[in-house]
Formats: sequence, structure tokens, C-alpha cells
Amino acid sequence: MATAFIGRQPIFNRKLRTHAYELLYRSDSGEKSNIGDDAAATSGLLLDLLTEVGLERIVGNHPGWVNVPEQLLLEGKLGEMLPTQCAIEVLETVRPTPEVLEQVRALKQMGFTIVLDDFAWTDAHKPLVELADVVKLDVLEHDDMALASHMERIRQLAPDAKLLAEKIEQRERFNDLQDMGFDYFQGYFFARPQVVKAERIPANQLAVMELIGRVNDPEVGLPELAEIISRDAALSIKTLRYVNSP
Repeated sequence: MATAFIGRQPIFNRKLRTHAYELLYRSDSGEKSNIGDDAAATSGLLLDLLTEVGLERIVGNHPGWVNVPEQLLLEGKLGEMLPTQCAIEVLETVRPTPEVLEQVRALKQMGFTIVLDDFAWTDAHKPLVELADVVKLDVLEHDDMALASHMERIRQLAPDAKLLAEKIEQRERFNDLQDMGFDYFQGYFFARPQVVKAERIPANQLAVMELIGRVNDPEVGLPELAEIISRDAALSIKTLRYVNSP
């Protein structure tokens, strides 16, 4: 059997209690993904998360934050793939186009938490900020004056949004950021990403491809889909895990 790996890094509140976990794809047991493409890494994470490992095993009752690149966002299928226990972390490379804003707005209406990753202020990003529930600021990238400026602008546009300070490496820095008014905190000072692993159950690839093709056909009924799934024990188990995920 092959092994599925998911990295998770905790996010803490002001009382240093775990609020959520950021989820990171790992192609092996190392700390970094060997996949350079954001969409490929996120696709691998979603597959492992929902069918191989299981969300509850990775995050328990906490929210799981999933990094989402523009390509996957525009496909418009995240609401079907993920439970609302997951937060949608919009990467800093995502352009705030009308199509992107439409997808983010739809996910927010479904009940997903919207997180903006590695945020740096531009006027073009105002519509995204207005939709955000959490905005992450890189404290290594910005000095305190720049952080304060970003925080003020964000609060003007989204007064209910929480602010997260990321890449904290020292206790003294954490204390300073608390005083500045940040709500959540993340960084190597608290914890490095942990790797959770599970044994993969190999499925018949022909059955998987047939299922993918048929499930997108509006004329195919549930009995036919059930028959395809029942041909392969591993595929049946993976489907049940997905259906029973929170």
C-alpha cells in the first residue's frame, strides 16, 4: 500500500488555544511539498483529505484551512468537494476579477469561511477584503508601520473580519502583535507543520475514470453510479468516507 501525507500547522487565538489548522499537501513525509503547481498541490490535498485520510482525523472538530489557487476557484466545484468545516484560503496570487469575486461570494453564501492569504494592500483587492472573514498578514514581509496601515484599511472595509499574524518566530514578537490587536497567530514559534499519514487503499483506475465520467452525465441515475462503485471495494470505501465526512 502507498501512503497519503497531509501537513497541518495550527493557528492560535489570543489565549494560545488552537483555533484551526492550515492544511498543506505533502507528497512524502518531508516538511515541504514536492509539487510546484498550486492547483496540483491543492487537488492532491483535497483527494487525500476526503478519500484517503478523512478530515476528522486531521483536524478533529477544528476548522481546516485549504489554500485555493485561482484555477480551482474558477472551476466552481469547491462547494461540492469540501465540507463547510473547511475554510477557503484564497492565495495571494489570485486576481480579484469579476469571475473570482462571483465564486468567492457564492462560497461565502454557502457558509464557508473566506481567508485571504499573505495579504498586501492594493485598491484592486477592496472587493475581496469586503468578502473576507479572516485576513492574513506576513509579519516578516511588513514592518509595524505597514502592518498598522494594512490593519486600519482592512477594518474600514470589513469591520467584522479577523486579522491573523503569520510567520511569527519569537515570543517577544507575539507579545507585540497581540498589543497591535491581531486576533489569530501562526508561525514556527508556536509549531512547525506536522505530517499526518494514512495508508492508501488502491482503487481500480478504470472504475475511477468511469465513475468520474458518468457522475457528470445528467442522464445517469443513482443505481448506475452505485453499480460502478460496487465493482471495486477500495472505491466503495473511499466513496463512503467522502459521504460521511463532516
